[in-house]
Amino acid sequence: ASQLFLGLPLTFVAGTFGQIPPLMCTYGLLYFKSRENTENFFSNWNELMDWLCDPRRIPFFFAIRIARALLSPFFYMAGALLIKWIVIGRIKPGPLNPHCEHERFRLWLLAHLFPRKKVQAVTDLIGRHYDYVSVL
Repeated sequence: ASQLFLGLPLTFVAGTFGQIPPLMCTYGLLYFKSRENTENFFSNWNELMDWLCDPRRIPFFFAIRIARALLSPFFYMAGALLIKWIVIGRIKPGPLNPHCEHERFRLWLLAHLFPRKKVQAVTDLIGRHYDYVSVL
């Protein structure tokens, strides 16, 4: 029950935290639309497509892709570490009590906050041989 009501929302928050960089680029794209002198935002799909296909928007599309590839893994990891520090705390070495629901939840949350794919995305960017990887 704790996995459903506490664990899944926490993993959702960590995933959302990882989407901040591309969302900021999208905000910048839409901010320029709000500065244009138009009465309404878009009255039909054709206007929207014409606006999105304007060559002045291309740098924003590249920025979104670059932010997602280079910055999102770090933002996700920062959010996951923050959740770990607040909810789980330090993991102490020693035997685990398999009957303790709290310890099972902590291990489940760790496994879902730090899956191999997410950790590998960060290590691919900073390299496997740096000291920063040992901090993670």
